[in-house]
Amino acid sequence: MRLFFALFTFLLVAASSAQAQGRPDARTMTCGEVRSLIKERGAVVITTGRYTYKRFVAHRGFCLYSERIGHDWIETRDIAECRLRICVDPDKFKRRR
Repeated sequence: MRLFFALFTFLLVAASSAQAQGRPDARTMTCGEVRSLIKERGAVVITTGRYTYKRFVAHRGFCLYSERIGHDWIETRDIAECRLRICVDPDKFKRRR
């Protein structure tokens, strides 16, 4: 029983430390590096400024069913406007009449 408890504790600590990794910072990466990271992981929360961050996705499969794909531009190390995909709630952006 002690062995089971010790193994369970070890796995819990290992899993929590893996999740404690820092968020990637777009300002220190090139646009190509950011796009590669998103393509590799599918969806990534990336630091975009000193106090800002945003979630970017590889394709619509990483959005909620009610969301659609939109685009956002962020500043990276090499260019000022790197275009990336985001999930957008269409109800928040209804056309005004």
